[in-house]
Amino acid sequence: MGHRLMRGYSSWAFFLLMGSAAAQDDRAELITLNEQRAVIEAQFKAESERCAGRFFVNACLDDAKLRRSAGLKPLQDREAVLDANERRARAEAQRVRVAEREREFAAAEGRHRTEQLLAPQVAPAPPAAKAKAASPAKPGAQSPATTQQAKQALEREAAQRRQLQKADYLAEQEARQKAAERRQVLRDEKLKGKKQPIALPIPSAAEIEAASSAPPPIKR
Repeated sequence: MGHRLMRGYSSWAFFLLMGSAAAQDDRAELITLNEQRAVIEAQFKAESERCAGRFFVNACLDDAKLRRSAGLKPLQDREAVLDANERRARAEAQRVRVAEREREFAAAEGRHRTEQLLAPQVAPAPPAAKAKAASPAKPGAQSPATTQQAKQALEREAAQRRQLQKADYLAEQEARQKAAERRQVLRDEKLKGKKQPIALPIPSAAEIEAASSAPPPIKR
């Protein structure tokens, strides 16, 4: 496995070396193409300036543009080839990196499996020990300190419940008292808004007897 990894590293390094040399050649050629492009652009600029002083300006400019396009066409074609070479080189470098990672992962997995096979086997625990370890502790086996703490916690909870119940009762009684006071105030305001009836005098027995014995009034 080690020899295979070394061969993998060697092939990868060789590819990187070859790719680096080819990339350097392409970069040098791109520099040359850019220099040639600059020369063509300078010639076009000079011809355009000379065309400005001629009578047939448009025809002169058209001829200059045609010569410019003709000079740039092979440069553009070569640049397209160099760009395609660069894309293929990047794709191949990515493929090599992925393959190298896969080899490293496979080697790590192989080492891990070998270590597992060579590791000493631990004897399993007897069933009685497993059952004893997994069995829950009995309630009666608690220590006195734990029992006392649990009792105190229950007492605190009961006291808190009693306090809450007392507070609820007092709040309810206060709410009822306030409601009764509001009802009384409303009744008093309602009675104030009504007119009190006029109290008539109560006749005595003599006045009642005189009124009954008086003669009826004469009709005219």
